[in-house]
Amino acid sequence: MQGWNKTRFPAASSKSDGSLVPVLSFKMLRADVARCPTLSTPMKAPLSSTSPAVSIQTARLSLLPASAAATTHAGPGSPICVATLQPVSRLLTGMLLLCCAASASAELDKSPSQLDFREHALGTTSNPMATTLTNTGNQSVTVIAASPATGVYARAGGSCGTVPFTVAALASCTIEHTFTPNALNVFYQTITLTLTGGDQVAFGLRGEGAQGQLVVEPFGGLAWFSTSIGTIGQEKSAYLTNVGPVPIQITEIRTSSVPAISAFVRTGAGCPPPPFQLVGQCSMTYAFVPAQVGNSTMTLDFQVGGQGSRSLDLSGDGSPEIPLFKDGFDVSLPALIE
Repeated sequence: MQGWNKTRFPAASSKSDGSLVPVLSFKMLRADVARCPTLSTPMKAPLSSTSPAVSIQTARLSLLPASAAATTHAGPGSPICVATLQPVSRLLTGMLLLCCAASASAELDKSPSQLDFREHALGTTSNPMATTLTNTGNQSVTVIAASPATGVYARAGGSCGTVPFTVAALASCTIEHTFTPNALNVFYQTITLTLTGGDQVAFGLRGEGAQGQLVVEPFGGLAWFSTSIGTIGQEKSAYLTNVGPVPIQITEIRTSSVPAISAFVRTGAGCPPPPFQLVGQCSMTYAFVPAQVGNSTMTLDFQVGGQGSRSLDLSGDGSPEIPLFKDGFDVSLPALIE
């Protein structure tokens, strides 16, 4: 009867003194047990004073030197049998490294896969945004070439440095870009990195050129009716609202009045003096203080960077001053009733 011991184990070689020296390899040994009758219990016997014992149960053998012959006894009253271990494969040099050691690798991941600058105002440059490159392998990787950012996109630095650059194992670095839209459009671009050996890693850039939009309310302007000369009319407010997705720049507020000396006085806070950036809404509050009888007007022109202007009209009617007393200060008292 023959059997195979397919258990993998570190093989051993013998020193001159008979002791065993482990070596980094694997072997399969064949046990020739044809001369051994059925073995019902494991038996152990030393091969020599310096060699390990052999354990035999049916056709399963424990670790032995590949060239050793083992003589075992089946027990009291049993015949002697010999189990010979014969190597059936050659020494596989480097097997341990191939099977058990971690293989050397380098893999460059990018995050995010696409930078999104979202909506950005025309003609303005965004803050830099970063793509992170991470080496997930156990050896360094070198980027030897990178496609350039063009048009509305520009490289803006980052910790990776200029090409060529190397990312150490399990390390990371960043590449930064900016976006300067020149049209109301969506812009895409792909940046491709070439690694040593020819592999490539690519990531995308996306951005949309956008514009704010100024709305001035009330649409009909502000109006005061029949306000006496020398009095202060009721305060009224106008509202400047940016209904666009990006900020707008109010660069100047121009005024024109009839008569030249304005009867309209700004009384409240709200919108700051220009130039200022408008996100959302602000207000401007005025009062009408007529200095003459008749109609007075004023126009406010709000200059918006890159978009022209929006206007607001103010008008008021000045009426004659109402005397405190009908006949001045000469007041007729009613006759006393006797």
